[in-house]
Amino acid sequence: MNLNEKKLRYEILSEMSQNRVPMGASMLALIIDTSQATIGRQLQQLEFEGYLMKHSNKGRTITEEGLEYLKGLKNDIESDKKAQALIAVSRDESEERLLDVLRTRKVIEKETIKCAVEKITDDEIEFLKSLINEQELKVLQGMLGEEEDYKFHCEIARICGNKVLEEILVLILSQRNSYSKFSIIRNRVKHTVINHKLILEAIEDRDTEKAEKLMVEHLEQTIKDVEDYFKENSSKKVK
Repeated sequence: MNLNEKKLRYEILSEMSQNRVPMGASMLALIIDTSQATIGRQLQQLEFEGYLMKHSNKGRTITEEGLEYLKGLKNDIESDKKAQALIAVSRDESEERLLDVLRTRKVIEKETIKCAVEKITDDEIEFLKSLINEQELKVLQGMLGEEEDYKFHCEIARICGNKVLEEILVLILSQRNSYSKFSIIRNRVKHTVINHKLILEAIEDRDTEKAEKLMVEHLEQTIKDVEDYFKENSSKKVK
């Protein structure tokens, strides 16, 4: 369900929770800036799901289940808004925004790799190895290998098991324009492959401290590359 549909459901149920008298699509259409037909379809679906009760031809009222669902919708909408704001930030390719995203990643990935070292299985280690091998092959073929880079970091977050950290990281990294920008700015994809290999070796050795240190250094180097890139381009513009 997209954000617009959630908002419409929230408006419908919110009005019905306040009035507590049977309401129909025609009445709600006068209050909510949406067509009567669209509201009618939502009323039918909400009734089917048990959130509304029909009273012959008088209209519908909200049920106890509907009141609970309304509370959940409010939280979902707030979360979606925050997620959209985070996505907007990660899409911004200005120097400061890119650096903010990377600094956020450093904080998150320092924690995800710490958890991952403790929980990772042999099969998951083999999967990470396959990602690095695919990335290395693409780099040798002159490509960036950003897809495998992306999957490597997201997989470590998934293995960690902290859903909040994983979701935030995926939101940041799934904006591929920005992620490709990091790869292009680095212009050091061979070093990225080497870094990933070293990180995985530390994970495989179950050396939490070393893995954490290598991940932080990996991202700090990327931060430095971004800063150097913008400095270099700034000096070219001056010339």
